[in-house]
Amino acid sequence: MKINIMLDEVKNDALTFLAFSFAEKCESKGIDPVFCLVNQSKINKVVDFSFFNCSDKFSESGIFIATSATTANILKSFCGKNNNIYYMWNLDWLEDKDFSYEKRRDKYVIPNFKYACRSEQHKKIVNKMWKIEKIKLIKDFGIKEIISLIEEEK
Repeated sequence: MKINIMLDEVKNDALTFLAFSFAEKCESKGIDPVFCLVNQSKINKVVDFSFFNCSDKFSESGIFIATSATTANILKSFCGKNNNIYYMWNLDWLEDKDFSYEKRRDKYVIPNFKYACRSEQHKKIVNKMWKIEKIKLIKDFGIKEIISLIEEEK
């Protein structure tokens, strides 16, 4: 099994650190982790993972984990048959000064995606804001929870 982890970029932050930690756990279980990046990034840590530009994966089928609205919306345009997960790591719209619900709804409520959040508070906010009922709570890229979500029917 291969899992594609989509990041906007690799940087020194909690999301990147936990994604690398998740990838290491995947490898220890015989799962091949692959990183798909929107923006080219310099990696400050030596890691032994495969990195691709998101555009290189456009026609590929498989398991994809989007970690932002940007990566989720790129993923929804892919033509392969995918098991898509939108792991809402940050609630970026809360910081948007010119927020418009109508303009944003299609960026967050995406058909044929499974949803996950990193905290109970995030889960409540996403449910209330976007009316997404079926959201899994997955703290810190928990591998057991993600594998369970991958195996779950839509």
